[in-house]
Amino acid sequence: MQKSAAFKSQPAAALEASLKAAIPFMTTAPNWGKISESDWTYALSQYSKFGLAGFDASSSSAQYSNLIDMSYADAAVGGS
Repeated sequence: MQKSAAFKSQPAAALEASLKAAIPFMTTAPNWGKISESDWTYALSQYSKFGLAGFDASSSSAQYSNLIDMSYADAAVGGS
């Protein structure tokens, strides 16, 4: 999350606290809240169909490794 300009100014502790606060409201399904690289790639293909700017699958800035960092979620919920 912190790789995104929207969250870059947020301290990691604040992001983790937000995730922890959301836990009671989230599903108990396996891997809830996790964004896999395949999920992200699929999402990018859908976003472009709806004309959302900045989410072009061919753009290097929209790639999983540039925007998604699941370490915060892992730290917040003890995931793997």
